[in-house]
Amino acid sequence: MFTAKQEQSKRFEFTVRFLETVKVTDKEERYTDAKTPWLTLAVKPSKRKKEGTKLWRFRYMVDGEAQMISLGVYPTVSLKNARGKAHNVRKMLDKGLDPSQKRRLPAITALEQAA
Repeated sequence: MFTAKQEQSKRFEFTVRFLETVKVTDKEERYTDAKTPWLTLAVKPSKRKKEGTKLWRFRYMVDGEAQMISLGVYPTVSLKNARGKAHNVRKMLDKGLDPSQKRRLPAITALEQAA
């Protein structure tokens, strides 16, 4: 779905041990789960945290455009939960729904009611 240039992440079979041993570098690194298509772990350097931040992201395409949705921060969101969330997002995409738009709907509705 993504071209080689768009998807510059490394494919690994995610395990808890792998997630705990991922090293932070001076630039953002992305790792893609070989078991769960489009599930990505982004490891970002942080000035405050020595170990950096590990973010779960789900990358997908809508109308030919690459999109990304955040699924949470590791270890707050476990590998099992991230895979479950990715599965739910894939179900939404199969139904023709954009997960980013679905997330924004409650906020938009609240703003319209407040006005």
